[in-house]
Amino acid sequence: MRLIVVAALLSMTACDAPNRGSRPAEPVDNAAAEKMERGTSVQPAQSVEAAPAPSPARSVPALAVEAEGLRLIDAESGRARALPFGLSEAQVAEALAFRGPPAASGLNPECGAGPMTIVRWADGLGVHHQDGRFVGWALARGPTPEGAPTTAAGVGVGSTRAELEAAYAITVETTTLGLEFHAGGLHGLLDGAGAQARVTNLWAGTDCAFR
Repeated sequence: MRLIVVAALLSMTACDAPNRGSRPAEPVDNAAAEKMERGTSVQPAQSVEAAPAPSPARSVPALAVEAEGLRLIDAESGRARALPFGLSEAQVAEALAFRGPPAASGLNPECGAGPMTIVRWADGLGVHHQDGRFVGWALARGPTPEGAPTTAAGVGVGSTRAELEAAYAITVETTTLGLEFHAGGLHGLLDGAGAQARVTNLWAGTDCAFR
C-alpha cells in the first residue's frame, strides 16, 4: 500500500514539472500577422539619406574695357584679373565663357591691319584676334546694349562728351571715320562736337577700320 502511494506522488510531480526543452511562446505582432495573411510582405524600416546641400552659385564677374585689353572684376571680392593683348584666342574664349555664346564670329579678311577673327556679342562688344592672338577690342551699340562693358571710369557707348572729358584728357580730330577722339590708348567716335554729344564707338588695340 505504501509503495502505491509513493508511485502516485512521483507520477503527479512529473506531470507538474515544466518542459525545460521547450521555448516560451513569443508575443504575436497582430499587424504583421494580418499582412502575412493578406499576402503582403513586411519590410524592415530603411534609413533615408539626406540630399546633399546645393553648392552656392558663383557670382558673374563684371567686365571692363581698358587701353591694354580687358579686365574681369569679381563682384564679391573686388579682385581683378587682367586679360591683356597677346593672350591666345583660346584663353580669351575661356575667360569670357560666362557671357554666353557670341552673336557672331568669323574671319574678316578686309580689315585695314590684315585679316582678323572677330567675335561679337549682342551688347556690342567685339574682340579681335590675329594669328591666334588677342589683339584688340571694339564697342559699338548692339541690338541688346544693356549691360555692355565700360571703362573702369564708367565711360562707354552712350556716354556724353562731358562725361568722357571728366574722366580722361582727350584730343579730338576729324578723320575719314568721323569725329574721332583719343584718350591715351583708348580711341572712339563722337556723334557731335558739343558737351552733350554721345560716344558711338570705342576701341583699343588693333582695330578693323579703314582710314
